[in-house]
Amino acid sequence: MKKSRINVTSIFIFGIVVAVGLYFFLTPNTGICEVCGRKLHSQTKYVLHLKNGDRKTMCCPTCGIRKQMEISELVEHAEATDYLTKKLIYAQNAYFLEGSDVNPCAEHIPQIVRDQYGMTAYLCYDRCKPGLIAFKNYDDVINFQSKHGGEIKRLNYEYKKLSLKPLK
Repeated sequence: MKKSRINVTSIFIFGIVVAVGLYFFLTPNTGICEVCGRKLHSQTKYVLHLKNGDRKTMCCPTCGIRKQMEISELVEHAEATDYLTKKLIYAQNAYFLEGSDVNPCAEHIPQIVRDQYGMTAYLCYDRCKPGLIAFKNYDDVINFQSKHGGEIKRLNYEYKKLSLKPLK
């Protein structure tokens, strides 16, 4: 009797552990970028709406546009967050400022990094650089650019291929 009770208890505990593990494995963390693994930023997140109804959320337009290029055939439409209002806007209508001195993804990263052996190096590459910030209004991006620098760009869908094109 004791042996069967121990087996039932063991199976029950094992089942709970497997269920909890599957839950955490299969449930996406909505606070993490699907490209770089960094936390999502309220003023720069980028959302891909897929044709099957799923959504993919990235920390910034740099990661979002990269992902959109990779899976473009699956994307219904994309939304970028207006930096000033923190509201989602259609990415195709947004003005993007590339390379300004504002980049929420890289603000917390030291420019000098230390490896596992204690050696230091300057950080030259970061997957979220150059930073891209989206704006709904042209006047807003011009005003922001005058204070923080950067180049204004728009999304370009020529020849069914997505790219960023400088605004002229």
